[in-house]
Amino acid sequence: MSATVLLVVAAMAAGPARADLFTLRVGSGHPGGAIVYATGMRDFLVPELRRRVAEETEHELRIIEGYAGSIASVAETLEAVQVGMLDIGGYCTCFEPAKLFLHNFAYFVPFGPQEGESGVRIARQVYDAHPWLDEQLRDNYGQFVLGLNGFDNYHL
Repeated sequence: MSATVLLVVAAMAAGPARADLFTLRVGSGHPGGAIVYATGMRDFLVPELRRRVAEETEHELRIIEGYAGSIASVAETLEAVQVGMLDIGGYCTCFEPAKLFLHNFAYFVPFGPQEGESGVRIARQVYDAHPWLDEQLRDNYGQFVLGLNGFDNYHL
């Protein structure tokens, strides 16, 4: 998630010389606490964004957090980011089977790794080897992969 922080801080640092107030809307259809990626957003990403902007820029950052479907449901987060309801959205590509079919590759591989770190490392290798996955998100939905997270493989 450090790349996410650097991206936002760099965008703010490239802005006007005077201090401005920026508002980011961050959210997920899932609740923090129950789902790992939503918890990571709530407990790491948002505090890190606040800290880095305060320490490294003259700007102020206001973050509006919306988890557990308070801004968008699990099947609406892609679209919520696309239309600007959310600036940073966390979602599982499994909830976008038509739009993000090829991003769901992990769901079509039986008997995947049981430890999340291996699954995320392998997914990162797939994205690195196939940049058109990122291009599809950018070109069709105006979005970028800022980080990857794994889910349990249900011990299959």
